[in-house]
Amino acid sequence: MMCAFSSGSYALIPQRKVPVLGQGAGLALALLLFFFLLSGCASSWQGASAQQILLKVKATPDANKGRIFYMLVRASSEKQFLTDSYPDIAALVFAEPRDPNVLGVYSIIPGRTAEFSVPMPDKSPVALYFLFTEPSENWNHLLGMPLKPSYEILIQDHSVVLDEHSPGNVFCCPFFGG
Repeated sequence: MMCAFSSGSYALIPQRKVPVLGQGAGLALALLLFFFLLSGCASSWQGASAQQILLKVKATPDANKGRIFYMLVRASSEKQFLTDSYPDIAALVFAEPRDPNVLGVYSIIPGRTAEFSVPMPDKSPVALYFLFTEPSENWNHLLGMPLKPSYEILIQDHSVVLDEHSPGNVFCCPFFGG
C-alpha cells in the first residue's frame, strides 16, 4: 500500500493495477455492442415498410358543422371497401385489439390544415373513411394502385374532395395554392 497525504492527515489508499484496453480491443468492444443493439432492433424493422404516404387534409371551418371528427386510414381490397358499412368502420376507431389493416386514426379539426404520414402497404389500395357526425354519401374514398407518395384532401361541410389529378406532390396542387 501507498500513503497519500491529504491536508495534514494521513490516509492509506490501496492501489490496484487496472488493465487498460488497447485501441483494437476498444474498437472491437464498440462494434460488438453496436451489433447487439442492431440485432435487438432488427425484428421490429423487418415488418415495417420504409415508404410513407403523406396525406394533406384541409378542413374548412364548416366541415362537420365545425365539430372535430375522425379520419380512419386502412389497407383494403376493392371488394372489402365496397362492402364496408359506416357502423363497421366507426367501430374500428377505438377497437381493442386494433385491426391490423388500420394504418391510422386521426382527428380532423375544422378550419385547419394537417399533414399525416401513414405507412404505405406493399400490395393493397388504401381506403380513407371520414366519420362525420352526420354521415353523407361521400364519407369514404379508395386510393387505387399504384399509390402516390402524397394526396391532398379538401373537406367542406360533409363533402370530401380528393385531388385525383395531383402528380403526388403536395406542394404544387391546386387545392392549397401551391
